[in-house]
Amino acid sequence: KSVRFYQTGSISKDDLTNVVVKDTSGNSYPVTVSTDGKYYTSVLGNGILIKKGLSAEVWIQGDIVGGSNRTIAFDVWDLPDVVFSGGTYGFQLKGTNSTGWTGSAKPRYQGAQVTIGTGSLIVSKASSVASQNIVSGGTSVTLGGFEFEAKGEPITFTSWVITVTTNTGAGTGATLPTNVTVYDQTGKAIAGPQDAARSGATKTTQSVTYTDSVTVPVGKNIYTVKGNINSSWANNDTIQLQFTPSSAISNGRGDTTNSTITPSPSSAISGQTMTIKAGSLTIAPDSGFASSTVIGSSGI
Repeated sequence: KSVRFYQTGSISKDDLTNVVVKDTSGNSYPVTVSTDGKYYTSVLGNGILIKKGLSAEVWIQGDIVGGSNRTIAFDVWDLPDVVFSGGTYGFQLKGTNSTGWTGSAKPRYQGAQVTIGTGSLIVSKASSVASQNIVSGGTSVTLGGFEFEAKGEPITFTSWVITVTTNTGAGTGATLPTNVTVYDQTGKAIAGPQDAARSGATKTTQSVTYTDSVTVPVGKNIYTVKGNINSSWANNDTIQLQFTPSSAISNGRGDTTNSTITPSPSSAISGQTMTIKAGSLTIAPDSGFASSTVIGSSGI
């Protein structure tokens, strides 16, 4: 009829989501969690019928969203925590101890323990930041956007190098982007400002190096890079940001475990292509006004 699990591990209830109880027929049953995060109770619909001589299994599962270096252990603490009734007469039955557990020892059934490892950091191009036209001579213009997803624990790093690639003819000493700053989704500056510097002999490749301490919270985070470009940029020049997370981001550590974290992937992530467009102003008659006849000296 129902089952109640007792969570004896060190994980917090906030580290688990989408927790359900499943059975061998593929059914899912919702779970109610006690305020202290220890008891997970599920009513098994109208009940799971176990025919004479046969058996049935139920288990608890969910998504792990935090809790690095902690444990998860779902046990059945006492026999009344699993409710049975007879299929013929409906009398309530009490289960017996599982094999290897005798007397009043608790838990009556000890589930397997799951240990959560260290966190991870995955970087990708942010789909919410689109390729766009930017104005030559603009300030705080969008240069690109990236999604940082931290799993298991917050991740902190202290070094990040972004490559700024421009098309042929752009990127001379006079056109290096300046005040390049990284903002989170709330608009808070988390790194910079820093000016771009020449990277190698080519004029079309520059880099921005940050040494700010950046903490990525658990979950998906959108970071937008903005900067100033002077009026030396020509019409249709392009800017694109790029870096390889595994090597361009360094000194990464999990905030909970203090373990070293190497971001992924180990291949280059390219941001959106931004195109320089010269400013322009077009003047035309307002279509909302029509020609009309007015009386002299009446005022208009």
